[in-house]
Amino acid sequence: MKRFSICLALFAALLFVISCGGGSKKENSAETQDSDSGETVTDSDTADTETSDGDTTDTTPDNGDTVDTGTSDDDKTDSATDNGDTTDDSGDSQPDNGDTIDDYDEEDAKSPCDQNPCADVSASDGECTEKDETYECGCFENYSWKEGDCVADSQHTECKNLPENAVWNTATEITQKWTGSVWEPSTNGVYNEEVSTTECRFKCNDGYEWNGAKCVVIFQKCNAENADKTCKDDVTGYIWSAQSAEKYGQEDIKTYCEGLTTDNLSWRTPNIDELRTIIRNCDKTKTNGACPVTVAHFDYNTYWNDDCKGCTPEEGIKYNIFGTKKGDSYFRLWSSTQSEENSISYYTVMFSSDTYMAYIGPDYTSSWNIRCLGSGKCQENYELDGNFECVPATRLAHCENLPENAVSNSIINGDYNIVQVWNPAIGKWLPENTTFKLCFDDDPSECCFHCEEDNYRYNQAENKCEQITRKLACRGLPDYAEWNGIDGITQTLSSDGKWLPNKNNTGVYDTNPSETECHFKCQTDFEWNNGKRCLRKTPYLDSTTGLTWSALSSSKIGINEAVNYCSTYSESGLSGWRLPTINELRTLIKNCKSTMPNGSCPVSEPNCLGEGCFETLSCNRCHWAQYNDDFDEIGRSIMGDDDKLLSSSSYDDYFAGVDFRLGNIEKIRKIDINGKENSLYVRCVK
Repeated sequence: MKRFSICLALFAALLFVISCGGGSKKENSAETQDSDSGETVTDSDTADTETSDGDTTDTTPDNGDTVDTGTSDDDKTDSATDNGDTTDDSGDSQPDNGDTIDDYDEEDAKSPCDQNPCADVSASDGECTEKDETYECGCFENYSWKEGDCVADSQHTECKNLPENAVWNTATEITQKWTGSVWEPSTNGVYNEEVSTTECRFKCNDGYEWNGAKCVVIFQKCNAENADKTCKDDVTGYIWSAQSAEKYGQEDIKTYCEGLTTDNLSWRTPNIDELRTIIRNCDKTKTNGACPVTVAHFDYNTYWNDDCKGCTPEEGIKYNIFGTKKGDSYFRLWSSTQSEENSISYYTVMFSSDTYMAYIGPDYTSSWNIRCLGSGKCQENYELDGNFECVPATRLAHCENLPENAVSNSIINGDYNIVQVWNPAIGKWLPENTTFKLCFDDDPSECCFHCEEDNYRYNQAENKCEQITRKLACRGLPDYAEWNGIDGITQTLSSDGKWLPNKNNTGVYDTNPSETECHFKCQTDFEWNNGKRCLRKTPYLDSTTGLTWSALSSSKIGINEAVNYCSTYSESGLSGWRLPTINELRTLIKNCKSTMPNGSCPVSEPNCLGEGCFETLSCNRCHWAQYNDDFDEIGRSIMGDDDKLLSSSSYDDYFAGVDFRLGNIEKIRKIDINGKENSLYVRCVK
């Protein structure tokens, strides 16, 4: 039992040791202190493999830190990894992942929109928006950004404008695609007897026919079946009465037709030209045949021409629209055309069963049958339908003012026409407007137009279609620079979808103004330096602080050399220069309130230069603002600098400096991890 108690005590002691020594390290950027010496542990400390005097062992090397083979009292333990940074990252909310002290990773900082890939996208307005690690281009209306391009939209839409007495043939809804000027195919129904599943087509119901504007009741067509009824010739549109049951002499020709009382029709005797239109299959005497007898040429002797004797009957041939053929009863029909030489004679057309068919000649002694020619007896703005009833009339109306470079959606009979229908309720022809208007979906019922080319857009102010243009705003204007000429490039979209002229909208430094390219120049009191920025001309006396600043050093200078560089520096005959303190260097910061003079960053000389001064977020607040959507890429230096500059303020192995690209105040190691002296750009002050 005693042995068991001893074992249990030893096991408990072991657990206590493990729990005290194996706790997880805090992975923040704050540095710890050695328990022996009270020394501050930094990123450059080595990891010990042996310890003495209670020194803490660093269990995780800094991915570039040198590993010692032994330790001493002043060994330090790093509590967090820097991944090889040469700048102290304390205070950062994120590691720098290998950034050097004086340069940021240009590739990491680049935006996918820097070169504006949208400039060459045909249906794009040229606006580029960064999305995660890629980009998205702004597209014209009815285009969407898909798979790296502005793609024409599609939409599923119901067919519309189905007339009365009609049915769809066959689609009732279709998929449309935007062409650049209209949605195609149109959702407006069009009359077409051929079925379609992709276009909006309709056909008239049984018993109706299309008259160019609507489906109307079908007239009884003149043929053998309707020879004894009122009927309509589907070739000429003439309405013919039934053939008179009795025969009449020439004195009754006129009175017979005028006495017919069919509802809504008035009747008259046809002239010889109209009567000849019923002839079929006899080329000599049909309309425009060789027989010279017409209303304009009716000499009594004219009919003695052999061409007026018609045709010899043949079996099975129908010689008029009523189906008269060989073997049928002989008959003749009166016309109202009198012979010029013999005023008592009227021309007739004879249909003989065995001698002549469609024979044209005058007569005055005999009695013959009559077919009268009818016309609507409707009031103004009404017309007959197939039931010989008066219905609101239709008419063609000419569309006016077609814009330049536009195409009409409404072409009837080879001209810009629409069909209007009389509306008795309001006493107007509808649609009332006959002035062309822009339509994005073909509508043949109105005076619609669309631009003739997909790369054209309608300019309402000038009433014409013009090539699509866009203005690409010039990009990449450095701090203290201004555009030298234009601030954007105007491009025109060609018919093959290319933006012309094909010019880069990224600004270039050029003192020569341009109206076609993005040139910029430095503002007054600034000059172009190092091929990438506008720097203030020096020596520069800051009237606010009374300090005079030198030009930026032409290259980076080692920290130990910087003091000597300024003390021996001369510019414009001025000497007595020195390296500025961090307080003085902060007076050059702009657009970053926390690091400007009197900002919340506590770093200053002599009040706060040691540990804990640089680690606050306020010293790099503007640095991390770049990870927000509202990060402004504006300059941070009143001198135009965007590099890290060195100050004379220091403590231990560090100097204070300002990163003017981001507006940060940082501590900078004198010696990097490779044992080399760090170097930075310098501005001297006096």
